[in-house]
Amino acid sequence: MANNYISQALAADGKLYTWGYNTYGQLGINSTTNSTTPAAEYSGLTQWRGLAVGPGANHALVLGQGAAVFMAGYNSLGQLGDGTTTNSLVYIRNQARCRWSSRPSRPRPPARPPCAWPGLRLRRKAVPSLR
Repeated sequence: MANNYISQALAADGKLYTWGYNTYGQLGINSTTNSTTPAAEYSGLTQWRGLAVGPGANHALVLGQGAAVFMAGYNSLGQLGDGTTTNSLVYIRNQARCRWSSRPSRPRPPARPPCAWPGLRLRRKAVPSLR
């Protein structure tokens, strides 16, 4: 996956490779040094195995097992979901409590919001289904 001058590749064993523009630490390699090769392998999170990746605007995310979301990079508006506005040079676990499924299903409103952040309230109609 590529966006905003960064690339992410997820290997079959769940290891994440990131490279590209890294001004805000969005590669998650504990530095702000740009990387021109995918040698920036990241597998340092305990009990973590990436299932999906998604670069954002100067930040990046990894969806892990058990619906865990890990993010790194630019956080001026709280987009990392850790309750701060501090950029992160390493992948940190997002505070969201999510449920999701890789199986398609018929469109229907969820019984409860698919993701909930502490202190955030969403109306049922405004919540897209992740199932």
